[in-house]
Amino acid sequence: MKSPVQDYKVVLPSKIKEMIGEQIIIKKTDGEVQIPEVESTQINHFIAGKKNMGICLGKGISPDEVPTASIVYCYP
Repeated sequence: MKSPVQDYKVVLPSKIKEMIGEQIIIKKTDGEVQIPEVESTQINHFIAGKKNMGICLGKGISPDEVPTASIVYCYP
């Protein structure tokens, strides 16, 4: 699986949203995989050239269900 944010520093926010798509794959630290729908995305661009990305998954998944160190991939 290819992470959609591997080269995000040189990619425009609109392209990042396109790369994320309508679903993502969340691989938890215990190996469990979930494929939730993406409700919306928010990408903030900072002067220092960094970007902060937020992916809203809606009410179908709770933040407690995604442990720290989980990996997020784009859905093929």
